[in-house]
Amino acid sequence: MDSTPPNNSPKYFDIGFNMVDPMYQGIYNGKQKHKPDLLNVLKRCHDTHVYKLLTTGSSIKESKENIKIIKSILNTDTIGDKIALYYTIGVHPCCGNELVIPYSNSTIDNPSNDTENDSIDLSNIQVKRFIQSKFIELYNLISEQLINDEKHFKSVGEIGLDYDRFHYCNEDIQKFVFEQQLKITCLLSSGNSPHKDLPLFLHMRNCCDDFVKILNKFINGFVDYSDELDFQQIIYTKDNNCNAIIDQKSGKLYYKFNPAKKLVVHSFTGSATDLKKLFDLNIANLYIGLNGCSLKNQDILDLLSPADNGNKTQEKNILPLDKILLETDAPWCAIRKTHPSWDLLSPMMNDFPNECYPDLNNWYRSVKPDKPDKLSDEERKTTMTKPRNEPCTMGQVVKVVSEAKKLPFNQVMQRIWQNTCDFYGV
Repeated sequence: MDSTPPNNSPKYFDIGFNMVDPMYQGIYNGKQKHKPDLLNVLKRCHDTHVYKLLTTGSSIKESKENIKIIKSILNTDTIGDKIALYYTIGVHPCCGNELVIPYSNSTIDNPSNDTENDSIDLSNIQVKRFIQSKFIELYNLISEQLINDEKHFKSVGEIGLDYDRFHYCNEDIQKFVFEQQLKITCLLSSGNSPHKDLPLFLHMRNCCDDFVKILNKFINGFVDYSDELDFQQIIYTKDNNCNAIIDQKSGKLYYKFNPAKKLVVHSFTGSATDLKKLFDLNIANLYIGLNGCSLKNQDILDLLSPADNGNKTQEKNILPLDKILLETDAPWCAIRKTHPSWDLLSPMMNDFPNECYPDLNNWYRSVKPDKPDKLSDEERKTTMTKPRNEPCTMGQVVKVVSEAKKLPFNQVMQRIWQNTCDFYGV
């Protein structure tokens, strides 16, 4: 399948689509409101020139479900021939309890809300064995998909830290889970490993200092003297595909990112100071992912804006186009009429067809979740559901960035497309 459109056509690559979210099965807040409509969502992607999608994994359970859905689409529906579907595997910081607390079954849409679990007791043999088993399960899933599905498995993630949502998972567990997952990526891609060194899809929310500190540890390299989960014994010595680096002096595992390691900090909502700290990590292939949630912040719009001739502040134009990837993070992070970014969109959204959506005569209608099943099949194809976001809004995200940077839309669209294809090697 070749999903690359003609050069003279808009083309979008959404790096953040939460395809396994229950809303695409018609479930909102645990209640069934309408029939599953994922195929219509994907067809709207094609109609709006979203030709490539990276679908994100937030837990082991959701990562497996994501893989299952993609296989089903590719095997049963022609839309799989028109849109390139890729996926990530990883455990989101808000789902960290899945890996360390027995029977938590924590997922993004089902938080465990157990903030009393404020430490990890590795001295408890049963607890340690459970944690080891979960990380081995994650390691094996990543390893197997690298071997069996390199065409679609394109990134490890979504992993990182989220200090805004400790009711999902507390700080200590988040940092532990983040670091152990980074170790797994090194075990699968360092030394003489036959595996491809996949990019990282990273989550950073109100945690920049700790986030940077942990990444720096892997950028500089370190000997893992503690090896808290006995990775050297339970993974390195038992997996022939694991050719991790062993420190000759100590005989212990040595972890270090490949200098060409690719990272994207998705859904960036930080400050100019945070952005500088990320770029100061001295890793060449570090990118920033932006979506509607990022662009609702005037400060981030300013980071994109060219410096005024009379007021060249350091807070302007410090996020260059060649370091940006774009996403919708659907079903979340839509651009709303209350956001400052909407002012950059409104002229276009009242004039169809336009440079972002040349095949549409008007934008899709939108109804409440209990309404779609009352529509005809043809009506459902062109009807979105409130307040759910969809990847078909990618053109809006690109348009806001082009307006904020005061650059031609086509120039920004082409640059972002190329950035993203290069980043994921597709």
